[in-house]
Amino acid sequence: MEVLTIEKCFMKTDREENSVTMKFAKEGIAMKLPTQQVITVECDSIKNIELFRGVRGVSLRVFADVIYYINNINENHIDDLKKICSEWYKINIYLKELEIENVNFGELEVNNNLFVEFRNDKTIFDIPIASIDSIADIRNEVSIRFDNVEVRFVTDKTTVSEIKDLCNRNIEDDIYTLDEVTVVNPRGKNNIRLYKDYFRM
Repeated sequence: MEVLTIEKCFMKTDREENSVTMKFAKEGIAMKLPTQQVITVECDSIKNIELFRGVRGVSLRVFADVIYYINNINENHIDDLKKICSEWYKINIYLKELEIENVNFGELEVNNNLFVEFRNDKTIFDIPIASIDSIADIRNEVSIRFDNVEVRFVTDKTTVSEIKDLCNRNIEDDIYTLDEVTVVNPRGKNNIRLYKDYFRM
């Protein structure tokens, strides 16, 4: 089997997306950036690979010591990628279907790749645990904050504690909690949690 070269892809980093040329070889994966810097992932360090449709063509996630996010892979390369991953990297990959219709209801869980995943029959979306800034359980809800976004889910206490246990190094603890404080607006009894820079009700 020959080395597979995929051009005009985009690799997402913390701050930006860079154009990248990828090469899949028996020894591993190489990604060449416009700055001529080459990032290599050796075959032995590849833990998993996920393939799914994204906004820009097909998206690829390579799980190694870090997670590499690659977008804009042409669909013509899917069969070659499956064959290469199976033969050279001993990883069976498939095109992961994402839910696009029933997105309001589902289950919240932590998957094997350390992502908080919201899904029903198919994955609706997932959040890398390393990106989570804070988690708070508020009555029967869990609030997950990452970047400048906060998402709330109705879930059970077991899932909340599982997520907290897995990402406790990223999450700041509350300084003090006031239980069942009577509040005029919003009306009712609320738990108020005080953090270093803010409070949550």
